[in-house]
Amino acid sequence: MVKRLATMCLAFALAFAVQAGAGEKIRIGVTFQSLAMPTFAEFSSFMQTYAPEKYDAEITIVSAEWNAPTQVSQIENFIESGVDAIIIAPVDPGSVYDVTERAREAGVYVFSYAAHLENYDAEYLVDDYNTGYACGEQAAKWIHEKLNGKAEYGVLEYPINDRLIQRAQGMQDAIAKLAPEAKRVAVAKAVDANEGMRVTEDLLQANPDMKVIVSIGDGGAIGANEVVMAAGKATPDWGIFAVDATQEALQKIKDNEPFRCSMSLGGPKVQGSYMVDTVVKLVRGEPVEKNGLMPYLPITRDNVLEYAKSVNWKLR
Repeated sequence: MVKRLATMCLAFALAFAVQAGAGEKIRIGVTFQSLAMPTFAEFSSFMQTYAPEKYDAEITIVSAEWNAPTQVSQIENFIESGVDAIIIAPVDPGSVYDVTERAREAGVYVFSYAAHLENYDAEYLVDDYNTGYACGEQAAKWIHEKLNGKAEYGVLEYPINDRLIQRAQGMQDAIAKLAPEAKRVAVAKAVDANEGMRVTEDLLQANPDMKVIVSIGDGGAIGANEVVMAAGKATPDWGIFAVDATQEALQKIKDNEPFRCSMSLGGPKVQGSYMVDTVVKLVRGEPVEKNGLMPYLPITRDNVLEYAKSVNWKLR
């Protein structure tokens, strides 16, 4: 009887241990390139609410500040802390090769956002060239409709990796093909609003007749918009075109400011939920789409209110 009771207790203890293990919170680490970028700031805000509310998961989000060694250290810290999965928006995909290999060897799932990694369990990529090209199409259309097919234009790029180089190239190729009489007069680096303001001030001084800017992201474009407004140049034919469709950008588009179009890649609700849902499925052993591709859609004044409603944003 005693032996039987002991056996039953042991079985109960083992069952409880398995059940407790199954009920442990999933822990997710996230390292974005920079939370100063509006798109990553929006992702962070959404994911920090979505992960615990839907899955009771713990999520920690950090900013690499565009520094590859910093990002490697962040990933190492996540591994040491015992997270179940790591979401990475790589500053430099090559720099994280060794650390992502260690992560997977330790049983940590690796999800890559917007850049291909050699060591990964799932990824969510941008078709950067075609997204950039679609943005350039909108700029070319503006040049024809508002500037009779002729314009001086500038490019705000950030050639830190191949994908952003391809995005900027797509923009320029579209304008060159669809508005061949337009002239590129300036190229400058800008990824956030402060950089966008600084370089646009210089661009306008050097090119007072410039009336179009294409930008690889909303950050630089928002800064450019502020400078054009402050300089009293916000005429009905001034156009700024970018990628990300952040809430701040949409507000400016709605308000008929020089910011005329931004390419949506799904927004924080679509992209943030995709990232969290995918890593939770990986941890649970459920099937996932290993190679996901983001949608892209131009958001202009014609569809900005409809789009904002679809992502639960209220514009003023």
